[in-house]
Amino acid sequence: CHISNAYKIAHAYPVNPRLGIKSNNHGTALGDHSDLACVRQKWSEVYKSSPFIEQWQKLGIYIAWRSWIETGKLTINNWNDVYPGDKATELYGPEAYFHEVRKGHYACPSCILGCKGILQAGDDPAVRSTDPFAASAAFGARCDVGSMERVVQCTEKINRLGMDYATFSARLDYLLALMDKGIVSEEECLGYKPEKGMAATCELMQLIASRQGIGERLAGTWEECIQGIGKGKREFTAAIKGIDPSIDIRTHFCTESLGLLTGHSGGHNMRALGITIVPGRSSDAIAKFCRRIGVPAERQESILTATGSLNYQPGRLLKWVEDYNTVMLALGACNRDPMARAFNVDLLAEMYSAVTGIAITVEELVQAGERIWNLEKTLNMAEGWTKTDDLPPLKWVSETRRFHGGQILPPFTEAETHLAVYYEERGWQQESGAPSVSKLQELGIPNKGGDLK
Repeated sequence: CHISNAYKIAHAYPVNPRLGIKSNNHGTALGDHSDLACVRQKWSEVYKSSPFIEQWQKLGIYIAWRSWIETGKLTINNWNDVYPGDKATELYGPEAYFHEVRKGHYACPSCILGCKGILQAGDDPAVRSTDPFAASAAFGARCDVGSMERVVQCTEKINRLGMDYATFSARLDYLLALMDKGIVSEEECLGYKPEKGMAATCELMQLIASRQGIGERLAGTWEECIQGIGKGKREFTAAIKGIDPSIDIRTHFCTESLGLLTGHSGGHNMRALGITIVPGRSSDAIAKFCRRIGVPAERQESILTATGSLNYQPGRLLKWVEDYNTVMLALGACNRDPMARAFNVDLLAEMYSAVTGIAITVEELVQAGERIWNLEKTLNMAEGWTKTDDLPPLKWVSETRRFHGGQILPPFTEAETHLAVYYEERGWQQESGAPSVSKLQELGIPNKGGDLK
Protein backbone atom coordinates (compact mmCIF):
# COMPACT_ATOMS: atom_id res chain seq x y z
CA CYS A 1 0.00 0.00 0.00
CA HIS A 2 2.77 2.43 0.93
CA ILE A 3 4.76 1.60 -2.19
CA SER A 4 1.78 2.14 -4.48
CA ASN A 5 0.95 5.41 -2.74
CA ALA A 6 4.52 6.58 -3.10
CA TYR A 7 4.22 6.23 -6.83
CA LYS A 8 1.63 8.99 -6.82
CA ILE A 9 4.62 11.23 -6.20
CA ALA A 10 6.36 9.97 -9.30
CA HIS A 11 3.32 10.27 -11.55
CA ALA A 12 4.71 13.27 -13.40
CA TYR A 13 7.84 11.36 -14.47
CA PRO A 14 7.98 9.42 -17.77
CA VAL A 15 8.14 5.64 -17.76
CA ASN A 16 11.41 4.09 -18.86
CA PRO A 17 10.10 1.35 -21.21
CA ARG A 18 13.31 -0.70 -21.00
CA LEU A 19 13.11 -1.00 -17.22
CA GLY A 20 9.35 -0.77 -16.83
CA ILE A 21 9.66 1.68 -13.95
CA LYS A 22 9.51 5.42 -13.50
CA SER A 23 12.75 7.22 -14.22
CA ASN A 24 14.11 10.73 -14.24
CA ASN A 25 15.54 12.47 -17.25
CA HIS A 26 18.93 10.88 -16.57
CA GLY A 27 17.55 7.37 -16.73
CA THR A 28 18.40 6.46 -13.14
CA ALA A 29 16.72 3.14 -12.38
CA LEU A 30 17.66 1.87 -8.96
CA GLY A 31 18.17 3.43 -5.57
CA ASP A 32 21.62 3.48 -4.00
CA HIS A 33 21.71 1.44 -0.80
CA SER A 34 24.58 3.49 0.61
CA ASP A 35 22.57 6.67 0.04
CA LEU A 36 19.60 5.13 1.80
CA ALA A 37 21.71 4.11 4.77
CA CYS A 38 23.03 7.65 5.04
CA VAL A 39 19.54 9.16 4.91
CA ARG A 40 18.24 6.65 7.43
CA GLN A 41 21.06 7.57 9.79
CA LYS A 42 20.20 11.28 9.51
CA TRP A 43 16.57 10.59 10.36
CA SER A 44 17.45 8.22 13.19
CA GLU A 45 19.70 10.76 14.90
CA VAL A 46 16.96 13.40 14.96
CA TYR A 47 14.32 10.88 16.05
CA LYS A 48 16.42 9.58 18.95
CA SER A 49 17.15 13.11 20.15
CA SER A 50 13.51 13.62 21.16
CA PRO A 51 13.06 13.65 24.94
CA PHE A 52 9.48 12.40 24.59
CA ILE A 53 9.96 8.98 22.96
CA GLU A 54 9.45 7.01 26.17
CA GLN A 55 6.35 9.06 27.06
CA TRP A 56 4.88 8.47 23.60
CA GLN A 57 5.41 4.73 23.93
CA LYS A 58 3.80 4.80 27.36
CA LEU A 59 0.86 7.12 26.68
CA GLY A 60 0.53 7.42 22.90
CA ILE A 61 -1.86 10.21 21.96
CA TYR A 62 -2.63 10.62 25.66
CA ILE A 63 0.59 12.61 25.90
CA ALA A 64 -1.45 15.63 24.76
CA TRP A 65 -4.13 15.19 27.45
CA ARG A 66 -3.57 18.54 29.21
CA SER A 67 -3.74 20.50 25.95
CA TRP A 68 -6.87 18.66 24.88
CA ILE A 69 -8.59 19.42 28.18
CA GLU A 70 -7.58 23.09 28.08
CA THR A 71 -8.92 23.53 24.54
CA GLY A 72 -12.23 21.82 25.28
CA LYS A 73 -11.94 18.74 23.10
CA LEU A 74 -14.13 16.65 25.42
CA THR A 75 -17.41 18.02 24.09
CA ILE A 76 -20.73 16.81 25.48
CA ASN A 77 -24.47 17.46 25.23
CA ASN A 78 -24.52 17.72 21.46
CA TRP A 79 -21.63 20.21 21.19
CA ASN A 80 -23.16 22.57 23.78
CA ASP A 81 -20.91 21.87 26.81
CA VAL A 82 -17.48 20.66 27.82
CA TYR A 83 -16.91 17.72 30.17
CA PRO A 84 -15.49 18.93 33.52
CA GLY A 85 -11.72 18.79 33.28
CA ASP A 86 -11.00 17.52 36.81
CA LYS A 87 -13.57 14.77 36.56
CA ALA A 88 -12.32 13.79 33.11
CA THR A 89 -8.74 13.54 34.36
CA GLU A 90 -9.79 11.42 37.33
CA LEU A 91 -11.91 8.97 35.34
CA TYR A 92 -10.31 8.92 31.89
CA GLY A 93 -6.98 10.73 32.15
CA PRO A 94 -3.43 9.44 31.61
CA GLU A 95 -3.14 7.81 35.04
CA ALA A 96 -6.42 5.94 34.68
CA TYR A 97 -5.47 4.92 31.14
CA PHE A 98 -1.99 3.68 32.01
CA HIS A 99 -2.76 1.93 35.30
CA GLU A 100 -6.26 0.55 34.68
CA VAL A 101 -6.43 -0.64 31.07
CA ARG A 102 -3.17 -0.29 29.16
CA LYS A 103 -1.44 -3.67 28.91
CA GLY A 104 1.12 -2.88 26.22
CA HIS A 105 1.76 -0.98 23.03
CA TYR A 106 2.11 -1.79 19.36
CA ALA A 107 3.11 -0.06 16.15
CA CYS A 108 2.07 0.31 12.55
CA PRO A 109 4.09 -1.75 10.05
CA SER A 110 7.69 -0.44 9.78
CA CYS A 111 7.23 1.99 12.72
CA ILE A 112 9.87 1.86 15.45
CA LEU A 113 7.86 3.95 17.95
CA GLY A 114 4.79 1.91 18.89
CA CYS A 115 2.47 4.63 20.21
CA LYS A 116 -0.76 2.65 19.96
CA GLY A 117 -2.31 0.90 22.93
CA ILE A 118 -3.19 -2.69 23.74
CA LEU A 119 -6.05 -2.28 26.20
CA GLN A 120 -7.91 -4.72 28.42
CA ALA A 121 -10.69 -4.44 30.98
CA GLY A 122 -10.37 -7.22 33.55
CA ASP A 123 -10.54 -10.63 31.89
CA ASP A 124 -12.33 -9.30 28.78
CA PRO A 125 -10.73 -9.67 25.34
CA ALA A 126 -7.86 -7.26 24.67
CA VAL A 127 -8.46 -4.33 22.32
CA ARG A 128 -5.97 -2.69 20.00
CA SER A 129 -6.60 1.04 19.78
CA THR A 130 -4.92 3.59 17.53
CA ASP A 131 -6.48 6.48 19.44
CA PRO A 132 -7.71 5.62 22.94
CA PHE A 133 -8.26 9.30 23.68
CA ALA A 134 -10.96 9.45 21.00
CA ALA A 135 -12.66 6.44 22.59
CA SER A 136 -12.56 8.20 25.95
CA ALA A 137 -14.05 11.32 24.36
CA ALA A 138 -16.86 9.26 22.82
CA PHE A 139 -17.75 6.76 25.53
CA GLY A 140 -16.28 8.45 28.59
CA ALA A 141 -17.36 12.05 28.05
CA ARG A 142 -20.32 11.90 25.65
CA CYS A 143 -21.87 8.64 26.82
CA ASP A 144 -20.66 9.05 30.42
CA VAL A 145 -20.11 5.33 30.98
CA GLY A 146 -18.23 6.04 34.20
CA SER A 147 -14.79 4.40 34.07
CA MET A 148 -11.81 3.66 31.83
CA GLU A 149 -12.57 -0.07 31.98
CA ARG A 150 -16.06 0.58 30.65
CA VAL A 151 -14.61 2.73 27.85
CA VAL A 152 -12.51 -0.26 26.79
CA GLN A 153 -15.50 -2.61 27.03
CA CYS A 154 -17.54 -0.29 24.82
CA THR A 155 -14.64 -0.03 22.38
CA GLU A 156 -14.38 -3.80 22.11
CA LYS A 157 -18.14 -4.11 21.60
CA ILE A 158 -18.42 -1.43 18.94
CA ASN A 159 -15.42 -2.89 17.08
CA ARG A 160 -17.16 -6.27 16.96
CA LEU A 161 -20.34 -4.59 15.70
CA GLY A 162 -18.40 -2.79 12.94
CA MET A 163 -19.31 0.76 13.89
CA ASP A 164 -17.46 4.01 14.56
CA TYR A 165 -17.52 5.27 18.14
CA ALA A 166 -17.35 8.98 17.23
CA THR A 167 -20.40 8.74 15.00
CA PHE A 168 -22.24 6.48 17.43
CA SER A 169 -21.77 8.85 20.38
CA ALA A 170 -22.80 11.79 18.20
CA ARG A 171 -26.00 9.95 17.25
CA LEU A 172 -26.85 9.38 20.91
CA ASP A 173 -26.22 13.08 21.58
CA TYR A 174 -28.40 13.99 18.60
CA LEU A 175 -31.27 11.78 19.79
CA LEU A 176 -31.10 13.27 23.30
CA ALA A 177 -31.14 16.80 21.83
CA LEU A 178 -34.16 16.00 19.65
CA MET A 179 -36.03 14.69 22.67
CA ASP A 180 -35.03 17.68 24.79
CA LYS A 181 -36.44 20.02 22.12
CA GLY A 182 -39.65 18.03 21.83
CA ILE A 183 -38.94 17.02 18.24
CA VAL A 184 -38.89 13.30 19.04
CA SER A 185 -41.30 11.76 21.54
CA GLU A 186 -40.72 8.86 23.90
CA GLU A 187 -43.15 6.79 21.82
CA GLU A 188 -41.02 7.31 18.71
CA CYS A 189 -38.08 5.66 20.48
CA LEU A 190 -39.98 2.36 20.28
CA GLY A 191 -39.20 1.09 23.75
CA TYR A 192 -35.66 2.45 24.06
CA LYS A 193 -35.08 4.99 26.82
CA PRO A 194 -32.46 7.48 25.57
CA GLU A 195 -30.02 8.36 28.33
CA LYS A 196 -26.34 8.34 29.12
CA GLY A 197 -24.61 5.53 31.01
CA MET A 198 -23.21 2.09 30.28
CA ALA A 199 -26.46 0.14 29.97
CA ALA A 200 -28.22 2.55 27.62
CA THR A 201 -25.06 2.97 25.53
CA CYS A 202 -24.61 -0.76 24.99
CA GLU A 203 -28.30 -1.24 24.26
CA LEU A 204 -28.30 1.47 21.59
CA MET A 205 -25.16 0.07 19.97
CA GLN A 206 -26.89 -3.27 19.57
CA LEU A 207 -30.10 -1.70 18.24
CA ILE A 208 -28.23 0.32 15.60
CA ALA A 209 -26.05 -2.60 14.53
CA SER A 210 -29.09 -4.88 14.11
CA ARG A 211 -31.28 -2.04 12.74
CA GLN A 212 -34.00 -2.80 15.22
CA GLY A 213 -36.44 -0.33 16.77
CA ILE A 214 -35.02 3.17 17.07
CA GLY A 215 -31.71 1.77 15.78
CA GLU A 216 -33.18 1.52 12.29
CA ARG A 217 -33.73 5.28 12.24
CA LEU A 218 -30.23 6.06 13.50
CA ALA A 219 -28.25 3.60 11.38
CA GLY A 220 -28.10 5.49 8.09
CA THR A 221 -26.07 8.44 6.89
CA TRP A 222 -26.29 11.78 8.66
CA GLU A 223 -28.47 13.11 5.88
CA GLU A 224 -30.87 10.17 6.31
CA CYS A 225 -31.00 10.80 10.07
CA ILE A 226 -31.63 14.51 9.62
CA GLN A 227 -34.44 13.98 7.13
CA GLY A 228 -35.86 11.00 9.05
CA ILE A 229 -35.88 11.05 12.80
CA GLY A 230 -34.53 14.62 12.84
CA LYS A 231 -37.47 15.88 10.74
CA GLY A 232 -35.17 18.18 8.81
CA LYS A 233 -33.54 19.77 11.89
CA ARG A 234 -30.02 20.19 10.52
CA GLU A 235 -29.10 22.78 13.16
CA PHE A 236 -28.71 20.09 15.82
CA THR A 237 -25.84 18.29 14.08
CA ALA A 238 -22.17 19.17 13.64
CA ALA A 239 -21.30 16.71 10.86
CA ILE A 240 -18.96 18.04 8.16
CA LYS A 241 -19.41 16.48 4.73
CA GLY A 242 -21.20 13.61 6.45
CA ILE A 243 -18.46 12.86 9.00
CA ASP A 244 -18.27 13.81 12.68
CA PRO A 245 -15.41 16.18 13.55
CA SER A 246 -12.99 15.56 16.39
CA ILE A 247 -12.86 19.14 17.70
CA ASP A 248 -15.11 22.19 17.87
CA ILE A 249 -13.86 25.18 15.92
CA ARG A 250 -15.49 27.49 18.49
CA THR A 251 -13.24 26.32 21.34
CA HIS A 252 -9.93 26.36 19.49
CA PHE A 253 -9.52 28.01 16.10
CA CYS A 254 -6.26 26.97 14.43
CA THR A 255 -4.91 25.49 11.22
CA GLU A 256 -6.05 22.05 12.29
CA SER A 257 -9.65 23.05 13.05
CA LEU A 258 -9.94 24.99 9.77
CA GLY A 259 -8.67 21.82 8.10
CA LEU A 260 -11.80 20.02 9.29
CA LEU A 261 -13.70 22.13 6.75
CA THR A 262 -11.31 21.83 3.80
CA GLY A 263 -10.45 18.14 4.15
CA HIS A 264 -11.49 15.63 1.53
CA SER A 265 -12.61 13.01 4.05
CA GLY A 266 -15.30 14.98 5.83
CA GLY A 267 -14.63 16.29 9.34
CA HIS A 268 -11.28 14.53 9.52
CA ASN A 269 -8.13 16.65 9.80
CA MET A 270 -5.34 14.07 9.55
CA ARG A 271 -3.66 15.99 6.73
CA ALA A 272 -4.09 19.34 8.51
CA LEU A 273 -2.01 18.28 11.51
CA GLY A 274 0.85 20.61 12.33
CA ILE A 275 2.10 22.42 15.41
CA THR A 276 -0.75 24.91 15.97
CA ILE A 277 -3.01 22.22 17.43
CA VAL A 278 -1.19 23.23 20.62
CA PRO A 279 -2.15 26.85 21.39
CA GLY A 280 0.36 29.64 21.93
CA ARG A 281 3.05 28.72 19.41
CA SER A 282 5.53 31.56 18.97
CA SER A 283 6.14 33.24 15.62
CA ASP A 284 9.67 31.81 15.64
CA ALA A 285 8.30 28.28 16.15
CA ILE A 286 5.84 28.70 13.29
CA ALA A 287 8.56 30.12 11.03
CA LYS A 288 10.79 27.13 11.81
CA PHE A 289 7.90 24.78 11.07
CA CYS A 290 7.28 26.55 7.74
CA ARG A 291 10.88 25.95 6.71
CA ARG A 292 10.64 22.29 7.72
CA ILE A 293 7.59 21.61 5.55
CA GLY A 294 8.91 23.45 2.49
CA VAL A 295 7.10 26.79 2.53
CA PRO A 296 9.06 29.08 0.17
CA ALA A 297 10.72 32.06 1.86
CA GLU A 298 8.59 34.51 -0.14
CA ARG A 299 5.37 32.98 1.28
CA GLN A 300 6.43 32.87 4.92
CA GLU A 301 5.95 36.58 5.59
CA SER A 302 2.29 36.49 4.58
CA ILE A 303 1.73 33.37 6.71
CA LEU A 304 3.25 35.09 9.74
CA THR A 305 0.92 38.09 9.49
CA ALA A 306 -1.31 38.39 12.56
CA THR A 307 -5.06 37.95 12.26
CA GLY A 308 -7.36 38.55 15.22
CA SER A 309 -5.82 36.97 18.32
CA LEU A 310 -3.52 34.72 16.27
CA ASN A 311 0.05 35.51 15.23
CA TYR A 312 -0.33 33.75 11.88
CA GLN A 313 -2.80 33.23 9.03
CA PRO A 314 -4.44 29.78 9.47
CA GLY A 315 -5.78 29.75 5.91
CA ARG A 316 -2.38 30.41 4.35
CA LEU A 317 -0.51 27.95 6.55
CA LEU A 318 -3.16 25.28 6.00
CA LYS A 319 -2.43 24.99 2.30
CA TRP A 320 1.21 24.09 2.93
CA VAL A 321 0.43 21.79 5.84
CA GLU A 322 -2.06 19.82 3.74
CA ASP A 323 0.39 19.47 0.86
CA TYR A 324 3.25 18.39 3.15
CA ASN A 325 1.14 15.85 5.03
CA THR A 326 -0.12 14.50 1.71
CA VAL A 327 3.49 13.85 0.71
CA MET A 328 4.27 12.30 4.10
CA LEU A 329 1.34 9.90 4.00
CA ALA A 330 1.80 9.08 0.30
CA LEU A 331 5.33 7.99 1.12
CA GLY A 332 4.10 5.85 3.99
CA ALA A 333 5.63 8.07 6.68
CA CYS A 334 3.85 8.77 9.96
CA ASN A 335 2.84 12.36 10.75
CA ARG A 336 2.42 11.89 14.50
CA ASP A 337 4.77 14.23 16.32
CA PRO A 338 7.71 12.04 17.43
CA MET A 339 8.03 10.55 13.94
CA ALA A 340 7.14 13.66 11.95
CA ARG A 341 9.54 15.96 13.79
CA ALA A 342 12.44 13.85 12.48
CA PHE A 343 11.38 14.51 8.88
CA ASN A 344 11.63 17.60 6.71
CA VAL A 345 11.20 18.16 2.99
CA ASP A 346 14.92 17.91 2.29
CA LEU A 347 15.19 14.57 4.04
CA LEU A 348 12.04 13.24 2.37
CA ALA A 349 13.41 14.18 -1.05
CA GLU A 350 16.71 12.44 -0.27
CA MET A 351 14.87 9.39 1.02
CA TYR A 352 12.62 9.17 -2.03
CA SER A 353 15.57 9.41 -4.41
CA ALA A 354 17.59 6.85 -2.44
CA VAL A 355 14.74 4.32 -2.49
CA THR A 356 13.50 4.78 -6.07
CA GLY A 357 16.56 6.02 -7.93
CA ILE A 358 14.46 8.94 -9.17
CA ALA A 359 16.10 12.28 -8.52
CA ILE A 360 13.54 14.72 -7.15
CA THR A 361 13.96 18.25 -5.84
CA VAL A 362 12.28 19.66 -2.75
CA GLU A 363 10.16 21.90 -4.99
CA GLU A 364 9.01 18.92 -7.07
CA LEU A 365 8.17 16.95 -3.95
CA VAL A 366 6.09 19.76 -2.45
CA GLN A 367 4.34 20.25 -5.78
CA ALA A 368 3.56 16.52 -5.89
CA GLY A 369 1.62 16.92 -2.64
CA GLU A 370 -0.18 19.91 -4.11
CA ARG A 371 -0.97 17.91 -7.25
CA ILE A 372 -2.52 15.07 -5.24
CA TRP A 373 -4.60 17.53 -3.18
CA ASN A 374 -5.89 19.39 -6.23
CA LEU A 375 -6.69 16.18 -8.06
CA GLU A 376 -8.74 14.92 -5.11
CA LYS A 377 -10.59 18.24 -4.90
CA THR A 378 -11.31 18.19 -8.64
CA LEU A 379 -12.68 14.65 -8.49
CA ASN A 380 -14.89 15.44 -5.48
CA MET A 381 -16.30 18.55 -7.15
CA ALA A 382 -17.00 16.55 -10.28
CA GLU A 383 -19.11 14.29 -8.03
CA GLY A 384 -21.17 17.21 -6.77
CA TRP A 385 -19.21 18.96 -4.03
CA THR A 386 -19.64 22.74 -3.96
CA LYS A 387 -18.17 25.64 -1.98
CA THR A 388 -21.01 25.23 0.49
CA ASP A 389 -19.52 21.89 1.58
CA ASP A 390 -16.49 23.75 2.97
CA LEU A 391 -18.62 25.78 5.38
CA PRO A 392 -18.93 24.91 9.10
CA PRO A 393 -22.04 23.20 10.47
CA LEU A 394 -24.97 25.54 11.06
CA LYS A 395 -24.77 24.76 14.77
CA TRP A 396 -21.27 26.23 15.05
CA VAL A 397 -22.09 29.47 13.24
CA SER A 398 -25.43 30.15 14.92
CA GLU A 399 -25.10 29.00 18.56
CA THR A 400 -22.98 29.84 21.58
CA ARG A 401 -21.53 27.06 23.69
CA ARG A 402 -20.49 26.71 27.29
CA PHE A 403 -16.82 26.33 28.18
CA HIS A 404 -14.65 25.88 31.27
CA GLY A 405 -15.45 28.11 34.24
CA GLY A 406 -18.87 29.08 32.96
CA GLN A 407 -17.40 30.94 30.00
CA ILE A 408 -19.76 31.36 27.02
CA LEU A 409 -18.10 31.08 23.61
CA PRO A 410 -19.69 32.96 20.69
CA PRO A 411 -20.67 31.38 17.38
CA PHE A 412 -17.87 31.11 14.84
CA THR A 413 -18.72 33.61 12.12
CA GLU A 414 -15.34 34.08 10.41
CA ALA A 415 -15.18 30.88 8.37
CA GLU A 416 -15.82 32.49 4.99
CA THR A 417 -13.10 35.09 5.62
CA HIS A 418 -10.51 32.41 6.41
CA LEU A 419 -11.67 30.17 3.56
CA ALA A 420 -11.23 33.09 1.13
CA VAL A 421 -7.61 33.43 2.31
CA TYR A 422 -7.16 29.67 1.94
CA TYR A 423 -8.56 29.67 -1.62
CA GLU A 424 -6.27 32.57 -2.51
CA GLU A 425 -3.21 30.74 -1.16
CA ARG A 426 -4.17 27.69 -3.20
CA GLY A 427 -4.87 29.66 -6.36
CA TRP A 428 -8.49 28.50 -6.44
CA GLN A 429 -11.60 30.34 -7.58
CA GLN A 430 -13.20 32.46 -4.88
CA GLU A 431 -16.73 32.16 -6.26
CA SER A 432 -16.75 28.37 -6.45
CA GLY A 433 -13.91 27.16 -4.21
CA ALA A 434 -12.70 25.01 -7.12
CA PRO A 435 -9.19 24.74 -8.57
CA SER A 436 -8.85 27.15 -11.46
CA VAL A 437 -7.97 25.99 -14.97
CA SER A 438 -4.61 27.72 -14.71
CA LYS A 439 -3.84 25.92 -11.44
CA LEU A 440 -4.75 22.54 -12.95
CA GLN A 441 -2.61 23.29 -16.00
CA GLU A 442 0.29 24.33 -13.76
CA LEU A 443 0.06 20.97 -11.98
CA GLY A 444 -0.43 18.93 -15.15
CA ILE A 445 -3.93 17.78 -14.22
CA PRO A 446 -6.25 17.26 -17.25
CA ASN A 447 -9.54 19.14 -17.05
CA LYS A 448 -11.55 17.79 -19.93
CA GLY A 449 -14.79 19.18 -18.53
CA GLY A 450 -13.55 22.76 -18.68
CA ASP A 451 -13.56 25.23 -15.83
CA LEU A 452 -15.24 23.84 -12.67
CA LYS A 453 -18.10 25.97 -11.37
